[in-house]
Amino acid sequence: MKPRVSVLRAPEACARILAAGRMDAILMAPSAFVDAAELLGISDKVTVTPVAGLPNAPVGFYCAQRRIDSADQTKVLSTINSLVKRGEYARLFRKYYAIPHWALENLVPTAADAPAGA
Repeated sequence: MKPRVSVLRAPEACARILAAGRMDAILMAPSAFVDAAELLGISDKVTVTPVAGLPNAPVGFYCAQRRIDSADQTKVLSTINSLVKRGEYARLFRKYYAIPHWALENLVPTAADAPAGA
């Protein structure tokens, strides 16, 4: 069988195909795949590998620009970025959410994630 790429929108569909052995890899934000992997009992077999050059997934924290002034936005985003850099974000996330370790591996912010002026 020749290698091929398929586009699937639902994490559950990806998990079913992966569990059936009909897929070797998934290109997806790990946090988007957690529930599907756990539902099908494959989370203990999942390994997260960062892909160099692939931008971060557009998920996470958002500041409403119309409701939060720019100074407060910068303060909030700087604080969050600092928590991520120190590993506190992952620790707090694990404390309050039952999420497997693989979904938080390699959780490192990039320069593009830094708030403006920080």
